[in-house]
Amino acid sequence: MGPREGGATETERADSRLLTAQKLVELEGLETGVSGKRALWQTLSSVFHGDPRLAQFNLDGLIARAEEQLEGIGEQRIAVAPDALTEQATTARR
Repeated sequence: MGPREGGATETERADSRLLTAQKLVELEGLETGVSGKRALWQTLSSVFHGDPRLAQFNLDGLIARAEEQLEGIGEQRIAVAPDALTEQATTARR
């Protein structure tokens, strides 16, 4: 049996592990960023409630949108995490 007949090569598996781990890191970064902007809008809404300078912004809508984004990002992160973490743990033991 040749090297390609048995499935992916070791290099291809390593590349796949790297991409999966990278995707997890990117999703965690996105989650951090969206959490930060949600916190900013919550703070502005609380501290400057009724301030006419912020009247043009729908802070409640922005907060709701950030929460929707966090839900979607969280679902993706949870879906990717098992493969990324399992593969990383397997690689680290070698």
